Amino acid sequence: MELQMCKLRWALSICFLYVGAVSAAPNLISYQGNLNDGIGEPVNANVAFVFSIYDAPVDGIPLWTENQSIEVINGIFDVQLGADTPISAHIFKKRG
Repeated sequence: MELQMCKLRWALSICFLYVGAVSAAPNLISYQGNLNDGIGEPVNANVAFVFSIYDAPVDGIPLWTENQSIEVINGIFDVQLGADTPISAHIFKKRG
């Protein structure tokens, strides 16, 4: 009986680890940038950004887009892309 309980605990532990690993792997991309105004001075403000991923470098079709309001301090901003609009892994698969 004790051996069966041990096997059951082991199997449940593996299931919980797998489910936890799958659910804990968000599709996020960290991005940091520098933003200056028209005369080259660093921006200090909340700024509305639109981020997009396209299928081609020129004349591409947007595969993903997200709007975020980001605090920019001394021109520096840091954002987690996919935090508001999840990024599907399928958009990174090679096409054609």
